[in-house]
Amino acid sequence: MKRDEIPRDERAVSDADFLRALDPKRRDLAGIRRAAEAGDIDGARRGLVEHFRTRQRPAWFFDFRDGRRGKVVAAWPGIEQGDRWRADPLLRNRFHLREDNPALVWDFGKGLRWHTAEMRQLGSTPYRLKRGNFFRDLAMAYGETGRAAYAVKFAAFAERWRKDWPLVVDDAFHPDTALLSRPDGHDTMTMAYRWMAWMDCLYGGIAFAPEVPTETTFGLIKSLWFIALQYRHYEKSVYTPANHHLFERGTAPFLCGIMLPEFPEVARLVEQARPVIARHVARSFLPDGGYEERSPAHAVVALHMFLIPLRLAGLNRVRMLGRGEEALIRRCGEMVALLALPDGSQPDIGDGRYLASDTVRVLGDLGAILKSRASAEVLRRLRLNGQVEAKDRPALKRVGRQALPLTASYPSAGFFVSRDGWTPRASAMALSVPGTGLPNHAHDDALSLQLIVRGEPMIGTPISELYSYLNRNRQAQKRLIRGHFYAMTSHNVVLVGGEPLRSPASLASSWGPAPTPVQTEWEEGDDGVRVASSHEGYPGVRLSREVVFRHGKGWVVRDRVEGSARKPHVARWHFEYGVEVVEQEGLLVATRGQARLRIGLSSQGKVRARLYRDRKWLGKNPLRPEEAAPWVLDVRFGGSGDDLLETRFDILSKRGK
Repeated sequence: MKRDEIPRDERAVSDADFLRALDPKRRDLAGIRRAAEAGDIDGARRGLVEHFRTRQRPAWFFDFRDGRRGKVVAAWPGIEQGDRWRADPLLRNRFHLREDNPALVWDFGKGLRWHTAEMRQLGSTPYRLKRGNFFRDLAMAYGETGRAAYAVKFAAFAERWRKDWPLVVDDAFHPDTALLSRPDGHDTMTMAYRWMAWMDCLYGGIAFAPEVPTETTFGLIKSLWFIALQYRHYEKSVYTPANHHLFERGTAPFLCGIMLPEFPEVARLVEQARPVIARHVARSFLPDGGYEERSPAHAVVALHMFLIPLRLAGLNRVRMLGRGEEALIRRCGEMVALLALPDGSQPDIGDGRYLASDTVRVLGDLGAILKSRASAEVLRRLRLNGQVEAKDRPALKRVGRQALPLTASYPSAGFFVSRDGWTPRASAMALSVPGTGLPNHAHDDALSLQLIVRGEPMIGTPISELYSYLNRNRQAQKRLIRGHFYAMTSHNVVLVGGEPLRSPASLASSWGPAPTPVQTEWEEGDDGVRVASSHEGYPGVRLSREVVFRHGKGWVVRDRVEGSARKPHVARWHFEYGVEVVEQEGLLVATRGQARLRIGLSSQGKVRARLYRDRKWLGKNPLRPEEAAPWVLDVRFGGSGDDLLETRFDILSKRGK
């Protein structure tokens, strides 16, 4: 099929035209085609719906089409991917926007007025609803309970969606773009997420519930075909080194091609997408095994883009990659495993904040699919294996044991993590040491330090949880808070002369700055580790940070500024939400849960410390509107041109010693 033959208006494709797209060589579809050719469109609709209800191949990640009750697990993992507790509010047209914040709700009212200006925008808060995760919320609830109300609401939503949001592709859409429709705010990544949500609904059984009309399910299948067909535009797409290209040109069309073999043009997507995925494997990984984009969270995202189609390919006996290519994916996944902090989260470097649940899914896949010993061992040692999907637990138990290092250094990827043990109650540090990766998802965070004390995150960058909000909300994009999100001001670094290298105003409309290259050396001893890093990002200045991590005792951080700066500098430390900080006997003590951290300061000259709540940037955090803003500590020192500040972070016992 040529590009100009691909239909662009879903409304203009009749049911008869859609049915003619079925494979004429397949005997199991012959009756459906005969009915359609004889003008019995209703009979053909019923036949196609029954075919999708009973077909044995291809296989999906789960299957409850026969009416069995069970857990519907999202094909795509992570926040906003569907949860049963959000289903009941949907019965009242109340849509939860984030899994980790029950208070963030978008209420469309009794009339379900959802074809709104906010929904049409590409960067609005409710725009995320176009991923269709609320359909999956209902499927999850129905899969576990069989309650008819969920199926009735699903049918209403599905019909209303096709009426209010039919896919009409702009004439401007071409193989090197991702924007399908500017007027309605449709893009290929969002479209693919919705496609997977609908496929989850088919295999979760809700689409075949007695309360859902045949015409509704037929329309859903037709939309799945129409969406998949749009990826044929990408047959001659230009390669771009980024996870968006991998997903839109590789992962998504590969999944579509496997799952809709009844339609020859869609089935061709498997062969179209396979070389794209292989090329990304060959070019996406750095010399140390890290992923090319500057964020552990997005390394997890990219790994999902490889592992999800790899799992589906295995379920359907379809070849996707060779062993050498799988080894490269495994190597990157083991970086993610070794970077995992004691609470299971990824280091807070670059965009986003990936929690234990996000780490568990990718490490579970690596252990079950690619037999990664490091991934399986990290899950065991951090006691996360109980969170792995039940179907993968037997495979993980068969994976052999492996010794795990206390320190993980990835100079090309730009991550350094060290810990004093592999337990959930260990203390750990993560240091941002930018290397050779792409600037995608990068922040002005060179030498930013994150501290975890006895399993409790204490010092980090709490504003990073606003990633989705700041990058999806157009009003937020216009405000300085987005620039602060990317700038040095929101990270745990030294501001030379009291000013960031790049101002929040200069970064407010950007997607992040180019990383500042860092030189790093480190050595490990019996009782800890010493790491020394430096950069010359500031003109005429050499900024260095040495961290001595004494296992079980704490850290000594030595910051030195050498060069032309003649104004006092500021060492800034952001405490996490939930950390309380008080002054005791001239020192500061930070407490969270059972963890306590005493902070002491010394310098060659005068040192002035200022402790304050971050009300300027985070006082009205939309994800935590009722919670007090986190503490920030600014330490002003130096200004001579060769200045040294030593900051001690001593871990206190429960008795405070």
